[in-house]
Amino acid sequence: MKLLSRYRITRRTGRGFTLIELLAVIGIIALLAAILVPTLGKALESGRRTKAASHLRQICLAYVAYAHADGCVRTLNANEPHEWAAALARQGGPNEAVLYWVEGDPELPNLPAHPVTVLTHRDGDCVQALEDSINPEFMAIPLSYAMAAQLPPQASASTTPVVWTCGLQADGTWSAESPFEGHGGYIGFLDGHVAWYPNLNGSDGQGALLCYGSSARTKSIQAAVGRAKILERLPLNTNT
Repeated sequence: MKLLSRYRITRRTGRGFTLIELLAVIGIIALLAAILVPTLGKALESGRRTKAASHLRQICLAYVAYAHADGCVRTLNANEPHEWAAALARQGGPNEAVLYWVEGDPELPNLPAHPVTVLTHRDGDCVQALEDSINPEFMAIPLSYAMAAQLPPQASASTTPVVWTCGLQADGTWSAESPFEGHGGYIGFLDGHVAWYPNLNGSDGQGALLCYGSSARTKSIQAAVGRAKILERLPLNTNT
């Protein structure tokens, strides 16, 4: 009993944390959070961009294969982005819809968790693939990329854009509703290479792209693709 009584007295008289010590611990935790959270955010954003660039490169290479199939130079004709993607899929291009969606795109908050295909059916037989129709589920979701349709066969491969992050405006900047929320975007070119641009101003403000068929520089994506038709998604938040 004496031992138990002594033990209880010891517990009651034990020293706890003072207010100053608690505030110091909280301050250290806050400091660590201030250091780690931005670093983690940058790492996540870097990973998101890397993934988007990889997907866009696959799309570009599929277009190159489409345009030069059977030893001929072909022009891709389409009236809207989903038709453009389906044209590639029918000729052996990617059938995974996820390639056309940028993770974290503010206009696409509710992407399906299950795999979605571009075409309703697809096998290794190109003849069968030609008969496939666009998957209605894919058709119902806007794409994160804009494309050029009806590009002339003689377009310069290294300087002519073919597909890019949507939301690119006439002044060479991306809108706040674009997949990277106005901080920039990727452009994929006819030779298959992909590059990141914060905007299309260029280092001296004269433009980061070349006008189609010219050495003159431009900020305009339309000027860079010449008379090609630009296929762009409509914003989901439009009231019209």
